[in-house]
Amino acid sequence: MVGQDIQLIELLRKGHQFVIPPYQRSYQWTDSNWQTLIRDIMNVATRPDNDPPHWMGIFLMSAGKPIPNSLDLESIVVDGQQRLVTIRLWLAALEHAANDVGSPLDPFEYAELSVQDSDRSAFKAALNNEWRNPKWRGYLSEGPMAAYAYFRWVLWQGESGLLSEEPIKFPFPRKGAKAYGPYEEEWTRYCEKKTEVKRDAPVDPAALRNATLKRLSLFSLAHQPRIDEPQAEIFDTLNGARTPLEPLDHVRNSLFVRITKDALAQNTYKNVWEPLEKKIRAIRTRRIKSETLFLYDYLISQGQQKEQGPINSRRGAAHFARMTSSLKDESLVNFIQDNVAPSMACWPAIIGGFNTLEIGGRTVTLNNETQNSIKSICELSEGPAVPAILLYMVAYVSSAITEASFRQYLHLIESYIVRWILVGRPLSPLRSRFMQALGEIGGRIDFDVLKSALYTDWPNNQDIKKQAINDNYPYFEKAGPSRVGAILRGIERSMSGPGSNWFQLGDKQGQYTIEHIYPQNGTRWEPELRRWRQSTDEMKSLLHTLGNLTVVTFDHNRSVGNSPFKEKKKFPASKGAAAPLKLNDNWLGARSWTAREIRKRTDELISHALSYWPKF
Repeated sequence: MVGQDIQLIELLRKGHQFVIPPYQRSYQWTDSNWQTLIRDIMNVATRPDNDPPHWMGIFLMSAGKPIPNSLDLESIVVDGQQRLVTIRLWLAALEHAANDVGSPLDPFEYAELSVQDSDRSAFKAALNNEWRNPKWRGYLSEGPMAAYAYFRWVLWQGESGLLSEEPIKFPFPRKGAKAYGPYEEEWTRYCEKKTEVKRDAPVDPAALRNATLKRLSLFSLAHQPRIDEPQAEIFDTLNGARTPLEPLDHVRNSLFVRITKDALAQNTYKNVWEPLEKKIRAIRTRRIKSETLFLYDYLISQGQQKEQGPINSRRGAAHFARMTSSLKDESLVNFIQDNVAPSMACWPAIIGGFNTLEIGGRTVTLNNETQNSIKSICELSEGPAVPAILLYMVAYVSSAITEASFRQYLHLIESYIVRWILVGRPLSPLRSRFMQALGEIGGRIDFDVLKSALYTDWPNNQDIKKQAINDNYPYFEKAGPSRVGAILRGIERSMSGPGSNWFQLGDKQGQYTIEHIYPQNGTRWEPELRRWRQSTDEMKSLLHTLGNLTVVTFDHNRSVGNSPFKEKKKFPASKGAAAPLKLNDNWLGARSWTAREIRKRTDELISHALSYWPKF
C-alpha cells in the first residue's frame, strides 16, 4: 500500500477526481464536528510558520485510475468522505465570504468531488454560492447545505465564533424573510436579541484558506488491489473502534468494499440494496432506529444467539465479516441477493403490516389469512417473535415453502405466545426465549425442528386452566388490552369458524375496544348486585379475568360505559351496531352477571382458546 503524509493542498488541487461510492452513507456531520474543524484551523492559523502541520488522520482511497481523454486520475474514497466533503464546503464558504466583502481570494482550481446522489444537488448549490435562493432554505438543517450555512454564520461572527469550544446555534431565517435577502440582516436581529452571541473582530479568509490548505495534513493511503489486503480489512481496522457509523451503515460498507469490481458493487447497491434499505428506514419504530432494529432481528433470525445484546457497529459488521470471509465479487453479490435482500424485503412488511413486498423484480402478495396471522403475532409479542416470522417469511418468498406451510409455522408461533400469556408467565423473558429457540433452529426450515425448540417449555392445558379459572388471573391488568384483544379475536375465530370477524382494536369508526362486562366503576350496578345477592368485593376480584372481558365497538363502549347490566345488554342488538360476535352470546343471554357467570364464561373461553391454539 502506498502511503504518505501530505498537505491538504496536494490532495485537493486539480488533477484528481474523487468519487464517493453510492453504498456509503450520505453526509452526516453536524455542528459539533464543524466547530471542531473550525477551531483546529483557527489554532494552526495563529501558530508560528515553523510549527508542524495539524494532522487530521488517515484518508483511504483506491489507487487512481486514468480517466479517458483526460489527464486527471479517478479514485474511490474508501474512508474519509465526511472530512473531505466538509473541508471542501469550508473552503467554498471562505471564498464566497471574501467575495461578498469585495476582497476575492486568488484563484485555486480544486479536484473534482462526486458525492452521493442524495447530497449532490445541495453540495453543488453550496459550491456555487446559491444558498440564498429560497429553494434551499429547507436544507439549512441537515446535509451539505447545513454545513456550508453554518460556516458562513460563524465566519460572519468573527474570531470569537471560530474559536468557540462549543457549536453556536444557527439562527434559521424567519418564514417571512425576504426572498434572496441577505441572511446577515437576520443574524444582526438575532444577535440583538441573544446578547450572549456577539460579532467580533472580522476574520481574514485568505489566511484561513492558506492555513487550511497548507497547515493541515493527512496520511493518504492508496489501495493497491494486487499487493494489499482487501479494502474491507483496512476499512474495518480504521473504523472498527472509532467510527460513529450506524450499525447498518457499517455493515453495508463492510460488505460492499469486499466487492472489488466497482461496476458490480455499484450496480448491486443501486438495483438491490438501496431500494430495500430505503423501505427499512421509512418504517417508524419506537426507542431504536428501524435500520438498527432490522439488523438485530435479522441476526437473531439467523440463529446468532451471541448477538442478543445491544447491536453495535463492530459486532454487526463482525458477524457479516465471518459470514462473507470466503466470498468476493460475484459470490458475495449472490450472498447479498439470496440471503440478506429477502430479509430486507420482508422485514418492513412484517413491522408495517403490508400485504405486498417487492423482491428480486417480482411482487409477492400475502393473502388475508397470512397477513392477519402476522399482525396477530406482532400484537401478542410486540417484537420478540419478529425474527421467527422473518425466518419463515423469507423461506416462503424464496419459494422454499408454500404459503399454507408458512401459515402453519405462524400458527405454531402464535400458539406458543398465547399459551405463554394464558399461563401467566412474565412477558420480559419472551425475547430471550425466542433467541434461544432460533439459536437451536440455526436457520433450518423444518416444522418439527421448530416444534422441538418450542416444546421444551410449552405451557400445558392443566396449568393454563388453573391459572385462568382457579386463580382468577387478571389478564387485562397483566397482559394489556392489545394482547387480550388478540386472544379474544382468536377465541371468536374458534367459535365462529373461518370468515369470522377479524376485528381491530382502536378508537376509530368501525374499530373495537375491550369492554369490562362488570365495569371498572360498578356504582350503577349496586342495585342489581343486591338483588342477585352478589358481593361487590367478589366482583371486583374478577374484574380483569378473561370471563368478564369482551369486545365491542368503540361506539358501544362510549355509549354504554358503566351502565347497569340490563341496559348494557340492549346496545349490541340495536340498529347499526357491530356485526354479531359469538363471543358476546353467553353474556347477552344471561339473566344475571355474578361471580358464577364470570367463572363459567372464563371456563368456556379458555376451552375455545386451547382448541384454537393447541399443542401440535
